[in-house]
Amino acid sequence: MRFVDRLPSWLSGTPLEPAKNWRLAVFAAVFIFTAVGGLIVNYSRTAEYRAGARLEIVPAEKLPGDTVPAPAPSSGPDSAFLTEVQLLTTRPALEDLARRAQRAGLGARLGGANPVAELQRIIALEPVPGTEVVQLWATGENPEVLPFILNELVAIYQAKLGERFADDSSQAGDQARDEVAKYKIAIAQKRRELEAFRLKYGIVSGERDENEITSRAKGLNAAINAAEEKAVTAQTKLRALRAAIAAGKGAVRAKDNPTLADMELRLSQAREELRQLERRYTPAYLAREPQAVALKTKIPELENQIRREREASQQANLAEAEQEAQQTQEAVENLRRQLSGERQTAQSFAAHLSEYTALQAQLADLEKLQGGASERLVKLEAREGARRPKVRVIQSATVPGEPWRPNYHRDALIVLAGSLILAWLAAWLADFLLRRESGPTLIVAPAPMPYPVGVPELARREPAPALAPGAPAAQLPAPRQLPRDLEEAELGALLEAADDETRSALVALLSGASPEELTALRWSDFDFDAGVVKIAQPAPRAIALGAELARLFAALKQRRNAQDHDAFLAGAALHHLESLISYAAHDAGLQQPAEINPWVIRHAFISYLVRQGIRFSDLARIVGALPAEVTAAYGTLLPAGSRRPLEQIDPLLPALRQFARKFFQESTSPLEF
Repeated sequence: MRFVDRLPSWLSGTPLEPAKNWRLAVFAAVFIFTAVGGLIVNYSRTAEYRAGARLEIVPAEKLPGDTVPAPAPSSGPDSAFLTEVQLLTTRPALEDLARRAQRAGLGARLGGANPVAELQRIIALEPVPGTEVVQLWATGENPEVLPFILNELVAIYQAKLGERFADDSSQAGDQARDEVAKYKIAIAQKRRELEAFRLKYGIVSGERDENEITSRAKGLNAAINAAEEKAVTAQTKLRALRAAIAAGKGAVRAKDNPTLADMELRLSQAREELRQLERRYTPAYLAREPQAVALKTKIPELENQIRREREASQQANLAEAEQEAQQTQEAVENLRRQLSGERQTAQSFAAHLSEYTALQAQLADLEKLQGGASERLVKLEAREGARRPKVRVIQSATVPGEPWRPNYHRDALIVLAGSLILAWLAAWLADFLLRRESGPTLIVAPAPMPYPVGVPELARREPAPALAPGAPAAQLPAPRQLPRDLEEAELGALLEAADDETRSALVALLSGASPEELTALRWSDFDFDAGVVKIAQPAPRAIALGAELARLFAALKQRRNAQDHDAFLAGAALHHLESLISYAAHDAGLQQPAEINPWVIRHAFISYLVRQGIRFSDLARIVGALPAEVTAAYGTLLPAGSRRPLEQIDPLLPALRQFARKFFQESTSPLEF
């Protein structure tokens, strides 16, 4: 059959058949009807015009001393600017704008019984983010009215802005002056109250030491402390003297008593003279010698006199210490009685003094507030001109030259395209409903489809021999034999023995990708956040990986230092993939490694899903479309009972899950599975 024979008759140039004429008539009628009707509706719509103007608004500075907290920092305009934008379209401004339009003879073009509501519908405001510029839009059916509305609205806003600032500034000044005057009155009243209080209670100063009562109380306290120290010293001295007398120690020194000192001197001289004589003469001679006898008699007498003198001095010192202790104790008691008499007066005066100090603090606070109010008033008067808001017209509104909406040309193209599609659908539907077949029906068998490449059992199917006329129908071929089944231990050993590139290919095959799809896959097709890999060739589709496999692919990509534009496999041919898997099978020490190829790995994943009872419609969503004979072969693996939906199927092989856990445990950044 030539190519021209496969074209419609009206395109190939051949005469139209009778069956083709009515299809062309249906196509033309539907196209003309819908196109003409759509174009009429399109061009009958009323055009709307849009005029724009740009306005820069610098709000007035905040008043001095304004304590309103600043808004949180943001990328948009602040609250003062937004407030000014809202004041552009207040009702009084729109009423003034409606009156100006009426005086200009444009009131009838606004339309409606309520011009203010119409103006609110026409005008739109759009602040420009990050600036103090506002974009004004006016939309309507009369293009000559729109620029008048926007320009007059800007003029009205400028006039009202100056009036509003003058009123606000005058009101702020009056409030500041009133505040200062009230503070002055309050300060004068507080000072009179403070002076009357001071005179009433005899307060000289707010300092405690400068007042007589507090000073006298302070002196009594100091005197009591000194007297108590003296009393303690006297009592200590008395106890020490008594202890010395009781112990028989000499508590009286000779230098403090001249008589005692003289007697001790004489005793010392007599003893010295006696020792001199004892060294010069014998004891027998000394017993008869008058001077020695006299010295022996004199020494005991002097010792007795010294002892009596010491006892008398000790008694005198004891009496003196007792008298001193008694006198100091009496002095302390007298001072305490005086302080007790002054204590009530001092406490009352202290309370009045504290109240006086509080009044002084209140006066100081009022004076501080008055100073702040005066400062704000000065700043307000000095910066009145600098605080004035500023309005600058960046772009005035002009009469729009073209309609804003609708877009007639675009909509016309849409109408024509829709009419063309609708006419084609109508012709196809009419042909489907009214077509009558004549003559014998010829069924053409499709060409054999190899699946999968490289697996002899499923790759090729001998075409059925042609049947002679009248020959009996041939029987259907038996189901094809499936590839070798790999055990979980073999899959685990294969993943452990493979390098990173081969591991990536094995994980992809165990996720649903076919060997042909892997040769065209790139890292940019992976969406790790969404857990999806997009297949572009040979047929576009998407495989849902899940969070576990997405993290595993991301880790493998990082270990291989791959970029998004890099190919998933270093080689783009199937024999490169077959070589990688063959190397891994030999390295893993599998039995009969020559039988291990990409399709055997893919078969392991498909058979794992089928044995769980998955529906074949859901299986095609994971692994892609399968030929009918392959589906029939896998049907023998289905378990008895009803089929399970995709939500009840575990898509992750146990060997792959165990490998992923071990892989991340050995990694520096482990991932939870």
